[in-house]
Amino acid sequence: MKKLVVLGGGISGYGSAILARRKGFDVFLSDSGRIADRYRMKLEAWGVPYEEGGHSEERILAASECVKSPGIPDSAPIVRKLRERGVPVISEIEFAGRYLDGARTICITGSNGKTTTTSLVYRILRDAGCNVALGGNIGESFAYSVATGRYDWYVLELSSFQLDGMFRFRADIGVLTNITPDHLDRYDHSFAKYAAAKMRIAQNQRAGDYFIYSADDETIWSLLPSYRLPQRQLPFAARAAVAGSDGDAFLSRDGRFTAAVGDRSVEIDTRRMRIGGLHNAYNAMAAALAALAAGVLGTTGVESADMIRALAAHLNPDAIVAVDALACAELGRLGRTVQLTDTGITPGSGVGNNRAGLSRDTLGIPVAAIGLPTVIDAGGFSDDPRAEQMFVTPRDIDTVVRDAAKLIGYGINLALHDGLTIGDVDMFLS
Repeated sequence: MKKLVVLGGGISGYGSAILARRKGFDVFLSDSGRIADRYRMKLEAWGVPYEEGGHSEERILAASECVKSPGIPDSAPIVRKLRERGVPVISEIEFAGRYLDGARTICITGSNGKTTTTSLVYRILRDAGCNVALGGNIGESFAYSVATGRYDWYVLELSSFQLDGMFRFRADIGVLTNITPDHLDRYDHSFAKYAAAKMRIAQNQRAGDYFIYSADDETIWSLLPSYRLPQRQLPFAARAAVAGSDGDAFLSRDGRFTAAVGDRSVEIDTRRMRIGGLHNAYNAMAAALAALAAGVLGTTGVESADMIRALAAHLNPDAIVAVDALACAELGRLGRTVQLTDTGITPGSGVGNNRAGLSRDTLGIPVAAIGLPTVIDAGGFSDDPRAEQMFVTPRDIDTVVRDAAKLIGYGINLALHDGLTIGDVDMFLS
């Protein structure tokens, strides 16, 4: 019986261990820290032997293969020792991908926008009646879904850390939203190494597969000539004049885009979307191309409350943290203040465009809301009567959103996990 060791007892680790158990491996899970109670209960229910609070090196090094959780860096001593022994160290994605039994995958990565894009793709396929699972960095563990369910499609959000341990796995449809410098400590502070890790999303793809990418992203565009890409390419853009022979999506000045893949197409007016901003237009274009590549036709509206309600039903969380953009009346508040409430939030209310509220009443669980002012009421600083009907977005909105996302992300993680440092948070994000 093949011996498999799983390093890390988080969501990726326990999922891999249960899949290994299901497939008849002699599996052992080891975590240098404490395993959460809910994960420990799953391991015990499946009869998976495990340890926590340290590594039994002799037992670990006797394994024939190791599945490493993405939060564990390659520089960890136990990982180095495994590789010195010649033991293959792979990711959960690589391991679970061996047991798809004909199912197909849509894999999304990027420095920004991958969670939104993944959620959109999942919802479109689900609403279209597809037998689809949500996994990777969002939803359930990919490996656990493979072990306990039978799906036709897996929609996966993947970090660069997960892609690092991917060797033979391939995405039927790969999506790369963008590449920007972030969390480079894991890559020897080399942006080139980090970018190469993100490009692994296209690794091993065949002629019949799809690679969806932003043609507006200068890093992606500069890297493409360095790769032999036999798969069908589907670029999306708002600025670059680019067209793909297999399909593409382009955002016009009037806020509309047409996404086309072969003879399938869909037109979306982004001004009618419930999630605004250029970054979400990019996410919507990527999601539309992915859905069309998967064979889905039709038009799907995007309502924040519906999306969150669907995700909540799938994930069964104890609470929801909702983050929304706000309108403000003073320039001094723009991108510089944060609103916190425990009563939920109504998206769009600040600009007179109320949407379905996100609250305990509408979602059935507590909702903590975080709001950041990203637009300003033009009537507050202009005498022009027309300004009273206008809201202005700052020129550096992308920077404001990025910095705010980092601030809020760090704050949530540090608040929820006692003893966690900023360095710890950096290690788990990519």
